[in-house]
Amino acid sequence: KREVIERRRLQHLLLMLLRMFIFLLLAYAFARPYVPLRAEALGPQGAERHVVLLDTSYSMGAGGAFDAAKEAARRIVDGLDATDRVAVVPFARFPRGPASLGEAGDARADIDAAVLTHDSTDYEAALRRAVDLLAGEASDPENSRLHLHLISDFQRRGLPERATGWRVPSYVAFNPV
Repeated sequence: KREVIERRRLQHLLLMLLRMFIFLLLAYAFARPYVPLRAEALGPQGAERHVVLLDTSYSMGAGGAFDAAKEAARRIVDGLDATDRVAVVPFARFPRGPASLGEAGDARADIDAAVLTHDSTDYEAALRRAVDLLAGEASDPENSRLHLHLISDFQRRGLPERATGWRVPSYVAFNPV
């Protein structure tokens, strides 16, 4: 009888430890989307990807806003790591710019080459283009570090007249400047 009691006590202890381990696994599984991954854990995907949308619409010419916008874009590009990939996409009514992400030197040249246009602003077209660039560069967009920087004077006229339902995906970090 004593051996049976000792064996059951051991079995109960092991069963309790197994249940605690299962609860820990469940807690980790639910917490995973909220725990940011370190760059080392991302492996070759560790480099960040950035798209800088630079508003070149007519309204940006007022009060030196365009020069300030170009300077803000330079600060963003200069703050990136050497391994990061970046593209500068000038936009007004239509986004223009590179077909893929490149190095910071190419982005600086694109900033310097950007000029004001006489067009109005279309934010949705530019944002869609930027998200397409970012998603096209990442093999697993939801587990990559994707950043979208929008530099503009944020004129209401650039918004669509009626809601289209499109939104910047949640896996893209959005930074309005």
